[in-house]
Formats: sequence, C-alpha cells, structure tokens
Amino acid sequence: MGSYSKAVLPGLISMFLIFGCASHEISKLKSDKIKTITGWHLCLTDEMEIYEKALDSEESGIKKSKQSVLLKCDVKLRDDISFYLTTKHKINLVKELKPTIGLIRADAECRWEQYITLNIFIYDWEHNRLAEIEVKNGEDVMVKDDEKFAEYCADVIAKVILSQ
Repeated sequence: MGSYSKAVLPGLISMFLIFGCASHEISKLKSDKIKTITGWHLCLTDEMEIYEKALDSEESGIKKSKQSVLLKCDVKLRDDISFYLTTKHKINLVKELKPTIGLIRADAECRWEQYITLNIFIYDWEHNRLAEIEVKNGEDVMVKDDEKFAEYCADVIAKVILSQ
C-alpha cells in the first residue's frame, strides 16, 4: 500500500503542476434572459470605458486609440477567450452592440506577470446585469499559464451562456 501511494502522489502533483488549478464562482445568474440572446460582444472593461467616454465627450466624432491604454497581455487574453468561445463552444461573437446582442465585459487582474482573477459581467442590450463570474487562477505553483487560463475562462463563460 505504501509503494502505491508513493507512485500516485508524485503523479498527481506533476499533473497539477502541468495543468495548474483555477476556480470560478457564478452569481446573479438570470439564465432565462440569457437564453434569449442570439449573439455576444466581448470587450475589456478598459475598452468599454473608452467607448463610454467618447460618447460623453465633445470629441465623440474623433476616433480614440484603444491601443494606447490597453495592455498587450489583456488584449491577448481577450482574443484567446474569443477564439475558444467561437471555435470550441460555437458561440456567436459579434463586433457591434444591437438589440438581441449581449455584452460580456471582462476585467483582468494581473500580478507578477500572471493573471490572478478575471471578473466577467454579462449584460443584455438594455445594460441589465444577467450574471457575474469571478474566475480565480491557482496559487503559487498551481497557476495556469495565460493560454490555459483563457481557455478555462471561455469554458466558464460558455457554461453560463449555454446554461450547461
């Protein structure tokens, strides 16, 4: 029995080190309303703030550069999540907000060059909050790399949108 545990325990530890560990919590879920939405627009919180400021300012007709305020790693995370949502989960992502389109807004927290949390807010066209998701990356050696974290986040978003 002792030799079995000596063989299994290192294998489990190695698996956790390779794949990392993450968790999520879903709150304020209104799945009936989510089911009525036909497409989704994914953006970062910083992108949404730029868009809203442009609408409120006198310079609303002038295009503002999002690249100047967005971190490359955050844009990559958003793009990776988009990739997994569209390819793995077949979720319809669109570029423009319009009726029957929902909004997925993501706010990432990064520490020591690794993502710690991703807070995701899901809204309908009228800006009613339909769900909140907090995805936490693992701690210490259990942290998922950026690509695996993006895939995990996409899986959680798909779970909420597809009501799985």
